[in-house]
Amino acid sequence: MSDNKIRTLNLDLPREPSNYIESEDGLTVRNVKLLAEGTWTDSAVQTPLFYPAHILEKYATNWVDSTFWARHSGGQPRNVITDQLGEVQNQHYDAQEKAVMGDVFYDYSTQVGRDGGKKALRAAKRGKPPAVSVEWGGSEIYNPEAKQYEAQEMVYVGLAQVTRGACSKCSLPKALSAEERQMEMNAMEADEIKKLLADFGAELKASIVGDVDAKLAAFAPKPDEGMSAALEASNKALAAVEERLKALELEPAPKTVVTVEAKKELEVPVKKLPRITKGRIEME
Repeated sequence: MSDNKIRTLNLDLPREPSNYIESEDGLTVRNVKLLAEGTWTDSAVQTPLFYPAHILEKYATNWVDSTFWARHSGGQPRNVITDQLGEVQNQHYDAQEKAVMGDVFYDYSTQVGRDGGKKALRAAKRGKPPAVSVEWGGSEIYNPEAKQYEAQEMVYVGLAQVTRGACSKCSLPKALSAEERQMEMNAMEADEIKKLLADFGAELKASIVGDVDAKLAAFAPKPDEGMSAALEASNKALAAVEERLKALELEPAPKTVVTVEAKKELEVPVKKLPRITKGRIEME
């Protein structure tokens, strides 16, 4: 499974003051364990991942950016003046420790580097050194035999100083207990079973629907060619009649010419009525 997100893993600086070498240029903390073999839950993506020793050894020196920062980016750009403590040096793999090791350098040429180095040195003398958190990206893969996700390719993009316990994302990585690992494995197995059942159900449904459609198509009545031809001829004749009716509706009505003879025939004869004059009836 590809993973383009940057993971951050926190580990303490050495407690022994002998690992801290201070000069005018800055403070060098030697033999810092940056990332060791094991299953760690990072503070950025916050998912458990197993880091095999052979992968750590293969990519121990694959650093595209060795900047040592005063904080993680947290989605916000960092300033090289106010946020850059120094750099990571001498990155290598330690077979005995099964870990990526390096020297952390606090650069005294900047105020933030000088303040960070002084604080780190005082904290180490009290037995409470600050923590550093390696930043890396790459890819991971699921191992079905071990039933766990494992780092596959790694490229380191920096290191940040964090305060242990300051927030939920600034804590030391937690190695999962046997019980926690078993719970996560059970959850993964349950998710895989659900996915398999869902895929099987979808395939079964598609198969059934396809069979039903094929059977319905086989029993569907085929159109009769003679009947289709007769229906087509009837439709054409009906269309011709409709066109003729429309043409007649658009033709102007003919004018009627009435002749004198026809006019006389059409005239209604006037019936003469008797007229009464001075006590006698006269006919007109």
